[in-house]
Amino acid sequence: MKFSIIICEFNSDKYIVYLLRCLSEQTFKDFEVIRVDNNTINRGFSGGMNLGAKAAKGEWLICLNPDVSFGSDFLQKIADKTDKVAENVGNLSIKELDKDGKVRHYGAFLSMCRHPLMLKVPDKKKLFTSLGACQVYRKAAFDAVGGFDESYFLYGEDTNLSWQIKRNGWKIAPCWNASLKHLQFGSEQKKTISVYYAHRNTLWTLFKNNTRKELLLYLPWIIGGQLCCFLINPTHMPTVLKAKIDALIEWRKRR
Repeated sequence: MKFSIIICEFNSDKYIVYLLRCLSEQTFKDFEVIRVDNNTINRGFSGGMNLGAKAAKGEWLICLNPDVSFGSDFLQKIADKTDKVAENVGNLSIKELDKDGKVRHYGAFLSMCRHPLMLKVPDKKKLFTSLGACQVYRKAAFDAVGGFDESYFLYGEDTNLSWQIKRNGWKIAPCWNASLKHLQFGSEQKKTISVYYAHRNTLWTLFKNNTRKELLLYLPWIIGGQLCCFLINPTHMPTVLKAKIDALIEWRKRR
């Protein structure tokens, strides 16, 4: 089997019908759909996706947010790309659009702050990790690094996993002729719990994927980037501060 489509569902009844319709209309048919119910037991996005991956039979995993939509040739375009890439490619980056069809990103580039940020232009040389509402992994690469880090719970697990795959010797390739709309993006990010996990996990990704030498070399930019987190979230400043403190405390326990 070519693809295992994994959908982690949590309070997503409003959108899942449209996603399933998109999948039913695909011209490419060699795939299975694995739906993980996070409503009864909330394992977080990471835990839900890992649970789905354990049951997956496909050569490639496509991890989807439930609030996405795409054309009938979406999977065919991804299939064409997977047939062409080298065997050491373990991750594809998909073009993500907003609900109005405007480009949100082409993946992520590595900033001077040593953290992946949205790549707004289709620059293959700058492409560093994938991120967003659609993640495409070769199952062998996914399994080699142990899948998503479930301690992340939600937010940032995508860039961390993509970076982990890269550090394990696999390559990332663009698949920008395949695009999808992320319909609900923006609404969840305003919630306190979302702000907390996003900022806590940013630090975790920084610590997990950079050497001590890299952290010291880029320290001024790293500090500047972390300070900017407070400036761009003035209404959530206490939450951001707690997230950063918790990240440092919990990471030290891990060490």
